[in-house]
Amino acid sequence: RNFSGVQLAGAVSPVGRVEPIPGAICLALQLQKDYQPRSLDTFPGRNSIPDGYPLTFNQTFLLFSWSLALCALFGLAAVLPPDDRGYGTHEALGLSPCGIREKIGIPCPSCGMTTSFSHFVRGHWWASFRAHAVGSVLAGLLAVQIPWSWASCWKGRLLGMDRPDVMLLQGAFWLILGMTIHWAWTIARFH
Repeated sequence: RNFSGVQLAGAVSPVGRVEPIPGAICLALQLQKDYQPRSLDTFPGRNSIPDGYPLTFNQTFLLFSWSLALCALFGLAAVLPPDDRGYGTHEALGLSPCGIREKIGIPCPSCGMTTSFSHFVRGHWWASFRAHAVGSVLAGLLAVQIPWSWASCWKGRLLGMDRPDVMLLQGAFWLILGMTIHWAWTIARFH
């Protein structure tokens, strides 16, 4: 059977009846039909940088709002003095101490993250890394996102990124993996 050009969620059987195609197969056929292969020249890392994913007005607004939220985050980190213990800087905001550390006696995966950001904005890179290794890397990546967000809003495209969904999933994967490794290392060092 030739399913190219499938318009409906069904296929004609040998006797002429329309039989339903399961949803996943129908979606795969439609995606295959809509797929437009690109030349190797347009892939990132090849002879050119992609133009970037085009932004709608709402997406541009959300990206600009994200950049302002990052500015507020770094502004807050600049106001908070880093705690000498290497964790607990958030307590200066009136927040309670880490519940996991208090109840179980081990640090939680994000213990030291606020302290890391607080050191980072002051230019204390090593202290930031010691407080929370993933926090210092995350702070650096988020700091770069501010001017990138503004430039992307100005151009109306996500600069250097043609697949934001893939980039977001990869970022989430590496963040979770990094936090897990850091937490295991911290617990091993803690005991």
